[in-house]
Amino acid sequence: AALVPTPSQLLMSSAIVQVFGAVLFLLDFALGARLLALFLVVVTPVMHTFWSEPANSYAQSLEYINFLKNCAILGGLLNYVHLKK
Repeated sequence: AALVPTPSQLLMSSAIVQVFGAVLFLLDFALGARLLALFLVVVTPVMHTFWSEPANSYAQSLEYINFLKNCAILGGLLNYVHLKK
C-alpha cells in the first residue's frame, strides 16, 4: 500500500509529463510527441469511459467526444513521429 501514489502525486506527475512533453514537442523533438502519445494511450481509456455512462445520455456524449478528441490528437502525434524518421 505504501507504493500506491496518492491522487495529488498522480496529478503532479501527470502535469510534469504533459509540460515536459509539450516543451520537447514545441522544440521539434520527436521524444516529446512520443511522451504525449504514451500519456494519451494510458489516460484516455481511464478518464473517458463513455461505455460506462447511461446509453444516449449527455454524459455519454461528452465522454465519447473527449475520447475521440484524444484519439485524433494521438493520431496526429503518431503521424508527427513517423514523419520525423
